[in-house]
Amino acid sequence: MKTLLTAAALIALTAAASSANAAVTITNTPGDTTPLGYTLVATFDAPLAAGYSMPGADIRSTSSGDAARPPGDATKFLAVTGGHSVTLSSLLGFTAFSFYMGSPDSYNWLQIDGGPKIYGTALYGTPSHAADGDQSVGFTVNYNLGGATAHSITFGSDSNSFELDNIATKGAVPEPASWAMMIAGFGLAGATLRQRRRAFA
Repeated sequence: MKTLLTAAALIALTAAASSANAAVTITNTPGDTTPLGYTLVATFDAPLAAGYSMPGADIRSTSSGDAARPPGDATKFLAVTGGHSVTLSSLLGFTAFSFYMGSPDSYNWLQIDGGPKIYGTALYGTPSHAADGDQSVGFTVNYNLGGATAHSITFGSDSNSFELDNIATKGAVPEPASWAMMIAGFGLAGATLRQRRRAFA
């Protein structure tokens, strides 16, 4: 049991080491497009992908007085109304993510792992778009975390509303040193199990 805990501690240290600060690159492209190599984890039309959770999500089927469906989106979408936020969490983590958003507003924001809030035009990066709530504007925003691993994205809005759909992530790939630590941890756990089997035989 002690060795199993040691292996778990090694894996936890590996995860912590891989989330070192790195430069985040934010770009956007017109329309609803999932970047190559990314996996859709939240479409709001089906359960979230395994290992993801998003409690309290306000999922809408149609536009209403306080939230407009992103342009061209004929499926369910996430609405974050004024003064609210919702967090998408991942057990394994991710090194990049994207989402499709409509009607960009200056009061829309997001946080990565509880870090500083990124607002308005900074939220969707380059190329620049006016943060004027134009409901005919929709684009896919892509965040590349520069090799760091994150485990949560919080979407929020200070006024009505932040509307988005089709959140995709790119999985975290451990560095060679991290793989070595994990393999060593699993090896210790396996050795302990073998010794226990011999002791009970």
